[in-house]
Amino acid sequence: MASILGVKFSDKVYAHYRAKNNGVGTPEMRIPVLIIGSLFIPVGLLYVSHLCPDGWHLLTILQLVWVVCSCGDSLDHAYNWYRNFRFRSYVLLVSTKSSC
Repeated sequence: MASILGVKFSDKVYAHYRAKNNGVGTPEMRIPVLIIGSLFIPVGLLYVSHLCPDGWHLLTILQLVWVVCSCGDSLDHAYNWYRNFRFRSYVLLVSTKSSC
């Protein structure tokens, strides 16, 4: 939910700054929204540390989150590699059949 609202808000802020700059946009124009979002990181850490089970350290929870995100990222990279491999194989197949 936050990602969807953040993107919409970021696009509005970007359009506003681009209009002030005579229609020329730069990536730096998205920074104000990032600053607002970065203020929520300490709040999220406090929330997660409050929800830790008794005897668990906050770093343990953060390490588990890091491992889960890394595994998801690895699966995403593997899927993208497979998709690109399949597409390139198809292009190679079509180009060799059309040259015969």
